[in-house]
Amino acid sequence: MRAKKSTLVLSLILASLLFYIFVIDLPSELRKKEESKLIPWATEDISAIELRVDSKKLDARIVRLNKDSWKIVSPVETLADDFTITLIFSSIEDAKKDKVADSGDPKEYGLDKPEIVFELENKKGEKLTLLFGKENPITSERYLMVEGDKAIYLVSSYIYKQLSQDLYSLRKKDMIPENTLAVESFTLSYVRPSREYSFRRTENDIWEILSPVTIPVSQDKVTDILWDIVESKAEDIIDHPKDLKEYGLDSPQLIVKLKTKDGKEYEILYSWSEDGRSLWGMVKGGISVYKFGKYVPRTLRVRSIDDLLDKRPLRGSYYTLSSIVVEYPDGEKISLKEENGKWTGVENADKLARELCDVEADKAIYKGEIPSDAKLVFKVTAEDALKKVRVEYYEGIENGWVKDLDYPIVYKLDKPLEELLPSFIKK
Repeated sequence: MRAKKSTLVLSLILASLLFYIFVIDLPSELRKKEESKLIPWATEDISAIELRVDSKKLDARIVRLNKDSWKIVSPVETLADDFTITLIFSSIEDAKKDKVADSGDPKEYGLDKPEIVFELENKKGEKLTLLFGKENPITSERYLMVEGDKAIYLVSSYIYKQLSQDLYSLRKKDMIPENTLAVESFTLSYVRPSREYSFRRTENDIWEILSPVTIPVSQDKVTDILWDIVESKAEDIIDHPKDLKEYGLDSPQLIVKLKTKDGKEYEILYSWSEDGRSLWGMVKGGISVYKFGKYVPRTLRVRSIDDLLDKRPLRGSYYTLSSIVVEYPDGEKISLKEENGKWTGVENADKLARELCDVEADKAIYKGEIPSDAKLVFKVTAEDALKKVRVEYYEGIENGWVKDLDYPIVYKLDKPLEELLPSFIKK
């Protein structure tokens, strides 16, 4: 009987302990954990944010377009920079706030005139406003209040840093909402002197030039031009400019017309600065002028068809070509073939293939001429999956030359053939 009483007592004690843990203590800990969260919602449930940064003179409202895209709707309507928004949300997603006091004088913590005001709105229309005050001199954390709550908190300085943005850093910095893979064709129209170059992407994802001539062009060069048109990030953006003349866009020097695979069309206006180091651009009908510097002005300045030519006579590389045949005036031939990543056919085939493929001209000249005193040394026929290239190599007095047999292109090399291709000269 006494044993049964002891078992009953122990059972009651265990039940009381379990009741305390699961009904009182655990929910209390969970509540504390939830209350310590900076943001009570999942970031994917946030539909809009407003960010006011006093030091950056920023007062912006940003709304979600879809899972990964955002749009600034005030003070200007433009797409937001997805990477910057991602950094902001990653900084607050699992952030915690540590309570300093249940109440206090906001002025003491710099919260009477907060340096940053960050308002979030979720899909249900609920709002949460965070006020960021002074820096804690010991921990470097930031004092914070939730609007409508008297409690004072501390949060990581990293959050404050990610929120301390200006309008430029928040916005998308390229002019059109496309990527290079979406572009089907584009045209460069220069005003002074007048010249035009039109390009089209083939089914094999190769860029071909349609005008002023149909001729093989450098895929790298065309890709670089398109990249700078579509993907370049502006270093400065002027909204609602008072006078386009200030940027030379009242009379643009370059007009780019671009068409995407899904039928969208854009017309982009460009003008160079007087020193030629900067380029001003805007989408026709747009509200913003974009300033580009560094490499973009140089890439987009195409002076002649020569600037678009591939400077590699074989228009391919050691890794893309599949066969190379070298034929000498006396009839002797060297045949090289790529098989399973290795060149075969003769002794040192790999070295010979690389030697030929590495030749790059100093100049590629449309409708150029081989000097009359240059002597033919050998002819090369090279193939890959899409094309066959036939060229002749000549030795001049001071440098080598190459003549394309299918197109009116001549290549001027910067060194004699005997220096660039010693194995083939000595055979």
